[in-house]
Amino acid sequence: MPGDVRTVYEEAAAVSAASPRAAAALLRTAVEVLVMQELGGEGKLFDAIGKLVRDEKIKPIVARALDIVRVTGNDAVHPGQIRDDDGQDMAADLFELVNLVVESAITEQRKLDGMFANLPERVRSAIAQRDGQGG
Repeated sequence: MPGDVRTVYEEAAAVSAASPRAAAALLRTAVEVLVMQELGGEGKLFDAIGKLVRDEKIKPIVARALDIVRVTGNDAVHPGQIRDDDGQDMAADLFELVNLVVESAITEQRKLDGMFANLPERVRSAIAQRDGQGG
C-alpha cells in the first residue's frame, strides 16, 4: 500500500472501534489519495474513477469497489445515513475493499510490470508493436 494511502488507512483503523463512521470517512479519503496521487486521477473523484476505467487503468470491478467506499464514506458524514448498529460491519467491509483495490490496482500491476520487464527486449518490442504502441 502506498505510503500516503497507508497513513490514512492506519488512522481509520485506529478510530474504527470507537467511530466506524469516522473510519468510513477516512477510508473514503484514502481512496481519494489512491485515485488522485497513485493512479493519476484528476478532477472530482466520481469523474476520475470513470476516466480511469475508460482509459483502462483500472478494471470496472475495481471502480465498483472504489465507488462503494466513496459513497459509503460520503454517507458516513451525514447524520442518519449509517445506522450505529451497522457501523462495525460496514467499516470492516470498507477496509476489505480498500485492500482489494490496492491489490488489484497497485500490487498486481507492479508484479506484472516487473515480470514483463524481464522478458527479452525483442519480445517486449514485438508485443508493443502488436498492441499499437510503437516499438
